[in-house]
Amino acid sequence: MSIEALNAFWSGRLQRVKSQLEENNFAVWTAWDLDEAKSVFWEEIFGKVQPASVSFGGSMTVVNSGLYEELKQRDGLEVIDTYDTSLPLDEFVERRRRALLVDLYLTGTNAVTGDGHLVNLDGLGNRVAAMTFGPKHVALLIGRNKIVPDLESSVDRIKQFAAPANADSVLSARGMDPAADSLPGIVVIHEWWGLNDNIRTATRRLAGQGYRALAVDVYQGATATSSDSAQALMQRAMSQREQVMANLQDAHDYLRTEAGAPRVAVMGWCFGGGRTFDAVAAAPTQYDAAVAYYGTPESMTTAVLRKTTTPILAHFGRKDQAVSVESARDFQTRFQDVGAEGSIYFYDAGHAFANPSGESYVSDAAEQAWSRTTDFLSQYLYP
Repeated sequence: MSIEALNAFWSGRLQRVKSQLEENNFAVWTAWDLDEAKSVFWEEIFGKVQPASVSFGGSMTVVNSGLYEELKQRDGLEVIDTYDTSLPLDEFVERRRRALLVDLYLTGTNAVTGDGHLVNLDGLGNRVAAMTFGPKHVALLIGRNKIVPDLESSVDRIKQFAAPANADSVLSARGMDPAADSLPGIVVIHEWWGLNDNIRTATRRLAGQGYRALAVDVYQGATATSSDSAQALMQRAMSQREQVMANLQDAHDYLRTEAGAPRVAVMGWCFGGGRTFDAVAAAPTQYDAAVAYYGTPESMTTAVLRKTTTPILAHFGRKDQAVSVESARDFQTRFQDVGAEGSIYFYDAGHAFANPSGESYVSDAAEQAWSRTTDFLSQYLYP
């Protein structure tokens, strides 16, 4: 898919969502990049509101945009800083109460539906409270990765994110500073069966290794229980290739901006392994690591391999009837010829050998591949 086609897709989608939000009485501006979005904020929102006081709801989009620091440094502006985690709990909560009375409140949202509704899961309730009542003006900075088709999809989106229970402990154990460092992220892409319990378990398993893992639902909520239905779902997804690639890009952007991940990998099995290769081919310098389990490597051309800076780990089965060993060996030859970074391994197993819920599961191969995967991810995401 070309950059022009992807841009055209997003231009149309953003305009449709903008129209729906406006029908629901929101004032909406669209921006093509962060610089344009900040210009809109300063000119159309801050410049017209002329606030004497500002505060924030929890939003990594606001922080990573630079607006948080820029507002704190603005002379004559009262800033109620709700991001200071060093405060005692009672003062931490009190600041959030005071934030509900400011002139301008900046925040984000968990999701925005195609029909123009905002969807939020709010642990303390301060952000939702500010959106509905309190501050004189509320401005939301929303990345396109937050757009989902409907309410059900928005709830699924929230559920498909997994992270360690105590990120500070993970960072400290790795000799990092929890106050300055963030967890790396992994975009997880499901097999041809869809985003089922097997992939959710793998996503949680990655979180247990110390990553923020986001499982992408390419099938938009559908899962298969037979080969025929899996084939149909896969064909439908591949007929909407622009949408698939946009979803993967959104997941990457979410981990970078909302989750604050300093490094991001992409990883998938079967259908997801092929899309992992596609993601690297579409953005050869974007990912810090890629792991593909028995995915079709046709997008890994010599030209792509020469351009990519993404280290690649690939697992193939010597008895695979879905992804031929010949195509995998050809990929290995191209990989070695250009001196690409990473490793390609072959196992005495067939397709889907790492799926514990399937008939082709081979425990020894699966365990060895997982060990290599975790070592590889640690090497490149925790350098």
